[in-house]
Amino acid sequence: AFRYEILCDGEPLGFIQYWISGDRIGLVHTELLSSAKGHGVGSRLMAGALADIRERGLSVVPLCPFVVAYLRRHPQQRDLIDRARTAS
Repeated sequence: AFRYEILCDGEPLGFIQYWISGDRIGLVHTELLSSAKGHGVGSRLMAGALADIRERGLSVVPLCPFVVAYLRRHPQQRDLIDRARTAS
């Protein structure tokens, strides 16, 4: 599996694990260090991942509850969701 990471002084604070199939990217699992939670780190990680996904022309299959919740809170990013396939 692949992952997006967010770093502070070269040390990982968290990651989003994903897979790619064709023009789709499945965001599978998000994990943050306990010390990073509640400080916007997860949101910055998601924003960076989605910017990269948009630049690469991929569509998102949101499989992780954190990703689903983020997309609910950020409707401007929902155009990236792969509507042809759900998380089944």
